[in-house]
Formats: sequence, structure tokens, C-alpha cells
Amino acid sequence: MNLPRFTADLAVYQTTNVYGEFGHAAGFAHVATATSEATASPICPIGGCPVRVVPCDPPNCTDGETCCYVSTQYSGGYKTEYYACANLKTSSIDCGTCGHSCGSGEVCCNGACVNTTSADYNCEQCGCAYGMTCQNGSCQCPSGQTICNGFCTNLSSDWQNCGSCGNTCPDLGNTTCQNGACQCMVPGDIICNGSCTNPYADSNNCGRCGNVCPEATATCCSGGTCVDTDFQNDPNNCGSCGNKCESFNCCSGGVCADTLNDPQNCGICRNDCGPGSTCCQGVCADLQSDQNNCGACGNSCANDFSCCAGTCVDYFADANNCGECGNVCANRCCADGKCANFSSDPNNCGSCGNACSSPDNTCYYGCCVVGAPLRISNNTNNTNYWLSRDDCLNITGLEVSLSITQGNLYSPNGFSLQLNAVPPPNSRNIVWMQYSFLVAGGQIQAWVEYWGVKQPGEYLNSQTGCTFFSNNSRNGGCCAGGDCCSGSCQTQIPVYPYAPNTLPVDTSVSIGLISDPTTGNVTEAGFNVVGNASFSVPIPANFQLPIQSFQFVAVGLDNQATATFNPGTTGTISYEVGYGQNLCVNGAKIACPGGRIYSGATGEMSNATYGVMSSCCGLELSQTLAT
Repeated sequence: MNLPRFTADLAVYQTTNVYGEFGHAAGFAHVATATSEATASPICPIGGCPVRVVPCDPPNCTDGETCCYVSTQYSGGYKTEYYACANLKTSSIDCGTCGHSCGSGEVCCNGACVNTTSADYNCEQCGCAYGMTCQNGSCQCPSGQTICNGFCTNLSSDWQNCGSCGNTCPDLGNTTCQNGACQCMVPGDIICNGSCTNPYADSNNCGRCGNVCPEATATCCSGGTCVDTDFQNDPNNCGSCGNKCESFNCCSGGVCADTLNDPQNCGICRNDCGPGSTCCQGVCADLQSDQNNCGACGNSCANDFSCCAGTCVDYFADANNCGECGNVCANRCCADGKCANFSSDPNNCGSCGNACSSPDNTCYYGCCVVGAPLRISNNTNNTNYWLSRDDCLNITGLEVSLSITQGNLYSPNGFSLQLNAVPPPNSRNIVWMQYSFLVAGGQIQAWVEYWGVKQPGEYLNSQTGCTFFSNNSRNGGCCAGGDCCSGSCQTQIPVYPYAPNTLPVDTSVSIGLISDPTTGNVTEAGFNVVGNASFSVPIPANFQLPIQSFQFVAVGLDNQATATFNPGTTGTISYEVGYGQNLCVNGAKIACPGGRIYSGATGEMSNATYGVMSSCCGLELSQTLAT
């Protein structure tokens, strides 16, 4: 680098814009040149001409341009340098860098000087336009193409320049340029008013553009000809011309119908399922009862289920639809398609699902029993339960009562209320113990009789012998402490203000047996007319036995009599045992091992009937008596 020879020159240069804009290194070069020229020029003062600079305008060149030195002039004792903005990619005097000038016949192309007269690529300019190539020194389009707006294109297929530059095909996406003419992409369609249409079906351009079918006569274009149609039912012109029902080919009421789901066009057009039915996949179905469409289309009930009110139910177990839809079991128990009878069903005895365990057990009025309860008289209407403890032990503290709740219990020939009991096997062969109220005439008598056998298998009664023990004069004798004694010890309740042969309404009577707490033997029988009188019969020590099972009935007086009770009387029979015992219904065969019952009929009868026991087992049980 040439530094200035004179300090004055440097001082003048440093005050110029060049120094500040280009840096002092570039400025030094020009100052040195100016000093040399000043030495040779008489115009410049001694020491060289001061330098003045005309900068680029604008000071900051635009994007893509650079500020470059242009020329120098001497005038008035000053050296003036001129600068200008230049595009280094295209300027022939600043090509690539400032001050680099292209030679004769060259142009600046992208910052490089090229000879356009000899280079086919540039073709007398900086390259050819899009799609053109330089051929023999000039830019030309490929064969078969034409330049349009600076670009080469094929007028035979360019939809923006179809047949001629600027001829754009209408209805973009539906048209194409073929052989220099705009055509619709769908075969057979034509362009009308700038849009493709089907002249065979377009009622506004039927057969040709502008041929409109008259709407007033309900006509549509078919095959390029206007014809009459039915907008309500024509699947090709449903509701309006050209509206074709594609999916199901069904037009109903001017609307395309879905024949799989439309209840008015189910399966086929105009097949109406009617009220209460739904169209399920083209089949009319009642969702309330259809096995394959229960509650909703496609909801199929399993093999063992049926459709009731839109719900799949089990006819065999559904208490609301037992055996058939809507058959409601009042007791809420359906078994094998039938409402269970708690009174007699051994699988649902007393309650739903309560099965009698033993194969011999049967269900009798809601209680599991071994066989049917024993009938103690010849009258089939006079049958009542046998009761015993569930653990087969002796019954203690037994009390049985009858309360008349409606009407008067009356029989013209009188009647008896019998508590019949069976002891366990014993050495005296006692098989039957009877504690009875005898209501006869204006009296109430309290009787106690123990019956036995003369020999195994032979029962004694009034015809064949006498009782082992009784407190009455039934056979003209009384057994006070042994077998067949003579005398009379008949017991009568002393107070009886009622009408003859009658227990009036609101009357209660009871029989209570006092038992030895250790052996369970009955030691005393108490008879009580509540609110009136009571009487106690002691049992001789050699006849004291426990009770294993018992029964209570209202029948005729002794000696095979029949009681014909007046109708309309009801009462309640109550049974109670001592604490800790569970009294249960038994059958004709006593369930407890070794137990025996008196199987012969006593002969007394009546028209009384007995209701279902309040429970199969319990500390206290009850049932109704009716006449």
C-alpha cells in the first residue's frame, strides 16, 4: 500500500467522506494517486490536490447492489471522485466485483462475463426463458410448443392456453383440453354456460345447451328428450329432475327412501310396517316381541330366552313373565315356567327356592313334611298337622289355645276339642294320650285318656277293652292308678254361663301340659276357659310319659260322633312350647327315630277345616280354624 508523502495530504483526506465510508486503506491509495497527479498538474497547489468524494445515492444501496467507484474529475484545484450503486451480477462495468468490466461482446450474467455471440447457452442474453432452448443463437420453444406469456406450452393440451394463448377451459376439475379444444372429462357431458352437464338428463340443457324442459308439466330430461315424470315415485327424478336414488332405488313421497330402515318402505318401496313395528334390515319387526330384534334392531335373545315388552326374559324363571309374557307371579317365584305354589311345591315349599331335602318329603301347606299330615277322623275335611320338635326330643311346656274370632262355634249335638299326643316307645305300651274339652249341653267337661295295646299290634278301644287311664266314666270305670278300675271321676268345669253346645265369639280356651323338667314326663293337664274357670287333672305317677308329637282338632263328642258346626265361624289356634325348643310340622310318618303314632281312626268327625301353619318351625305357631 502507498502511504501519502505529505502529512498535509493525509490530513485533507481524513476529512473526506471516502475515509469514513471505505476505510483509510482505500483512501490512502487515492490520496497517493492524487498527490502524484497534483505534482504533474499546474492546477493543484504545492503538496497535491485536496480530494472531494460524491458518495452513492442513496448512501445504503438496495438489496442486491453494492456501492462502487465510477470516475475522477479535477476542477478548481480539487480532485473529485464519484461513486454509484451497482448490481454485481448484471453490471458490465462491475461484474462480480467493483471495477471489473466485461470485454467487447460480453455481458454480465450472474456475476460472470460471458460472450453471448459465441455461447449457445446464453443466446445473446443471460439464458433463455422457461421451457426454451438456445438454437443457432436464438431462444426457441421445443417442436410443437408455443410461447405464451414467456413460457413454452402445448396449445393442444394446456387447459390455460387451449388452442390459443390465454384461452382457459371453464369448470376447473371437470374439463380438460384435448386437441386444442376444451372438453368435459365425463364422456357424453357437454359444456353449457361454463359448466359441464349431461345433456341426456339435464332438464335445463336437454339434448343441447339452453333447451329447458317446462317445469309446469312435471317433465324431465331423459335420453336427451323432455318427458313426463312422477316426482313422488320416480327413483330417477325423485322430488326434482335428475335427483336419482342411487343406494336403494326407492322414491317415496318425493324422497329417496332407505329400504333397510324406513318403516314405510321396508324391504321394498311402499311396504308399510304399520303401527308398532320397526324396519330392521329390510324386515318389519315388533321390538316388543321379536326374538331377533328385542328392544332394538339386531338385539337377539339367547335360545332359552324370549322377548317380552322389549326385554329378553327367561320364561322358566322370570316372575314377571312366567311361562308367557305378562304372567306375573304374585309370590314372585317362577319355577320351570310356572308360578310356584308355596303350599305344595316341594322345590319351593313355603318360600322361593326352599326345597324339601329328603326324597320322601312333601310340601304340605308350605311346610316340608314326611308324607301328608295324619287324618285322625273319617271325615276328609277334618285333617290337621302333626307337630314335633326339630331335634326329636321330648316336648315340654306345651300349651294349645283356641280363640273364637268370628261367629259362635256351635254344633247341635255338642263337640270336643282334642289335643291328641303320642309318647315315645314305653314299657306300658301307651300309644295315645288325649286331652279334651267336651262341650255338651250346658256343660264343659275336661277329659284325659291314655290308650294302650293289649298285645303288640292290637289297639284297645271302647269296643275291645278299656283305657289304661282316664278321669271319665266312659266305660263305666275309672283308672285312678292302674288298669280298668271301677267308679266315676268325671270332671266338669264348674262355671259355664254360655248357650248349650256353644263357644261364643271372643271366647278363648286352652289346654296346658305341665312337664317334669328333668324327664319331660307330663305330670298334670290344665284346662282353662279364659275369664271363666279352670281345672287341673293330675297324671298318676305310673302313667307319666313325655310327649313326642301331637295334633289339635275340633270334632264330635266321644264315641264316633260327628260335629256339624254352623257355617261362618272362624278362630285362631295357637301353639307354644317352652323356651329353647323349635316346634315343627311333621307328616304321617314321624320323622324322629323310634317314634310311633296311633294309626287307627278315633271315629270322631266334623266339618271344620284348618288353615296353613304360620311357619314350618318356631317357638310359637298358629293357624286358623273355619266352619
